[in-house]
Amino acid sequence: ASDVYKRQGEKIEIKKMKVEFEFKIPTEIHLDLSQKYANLSLEKRAGDVNLVLFKSDLIAADIDGNLTMTGKYGDFVLGNAPKADLNLFKAKLKAMNIPIIEAKANYSNLEFNNTNTVNLTAFKTDAVFNSISSKMSSNFRYGDLEIKENSNDLELVAFKAKINSKDLKQVELNASYSSLEGGNVSILNLTKAFQSQL
Repeated sequence: ASDVYKRQGEKIEIKKMKVEFEFKIPTEIHLDLSQKYANLSLEKRAGDVNLVLFKSDLIAADIDGNLTMTGKYGDFVLGNAPKADLNLFKAKLKAMNIPIIEAKANYSNLEFNNTNTVNLTAFKTDAVFNSISSKMSSNFRYGDLEIKENSNDLELVAFKAKINSKDLKQVELNASYSSLEGGNVSILNLTKAFQSQL
């Protein structure tokens, strides 16, 4: 609750207040924004975007520059971007086409449409990729990883993880208490498979 006073000095108690702001920022400039406890909607951006969000939801259109985002306790919907560097905690993310992804996610749910190269460190996180055309490197612990379409290279350290994929050309796997299910694997380099199912 907050206290507000009338001009006459009389006190009014406010238990809940909602305030909406709309800012017009030129799309060509770099956007660097830190925000807490508020939702954000971004129109198409031509420059780089750097966001730090806490208990904030995001809907973003396409970004022509690179995206760097730290997000905690929020739902994030992203359009297309050439590259994304993501650090997420207790977040839900859905993204369109991002060719290069560097991501760290804890206690989160991730969904990506198409990408070329992914480097993902995940703990108690579920991730779905429609397609990965080049390579995925991941340290994946206590979660489900799904790759819906055929992909090239997968380099994975997995602990108590469930991996489901279509055909893979080359897999380098170090797994403990994990399972790998799905299509054909052309080349498998198995470093470790302790109590794991392949």
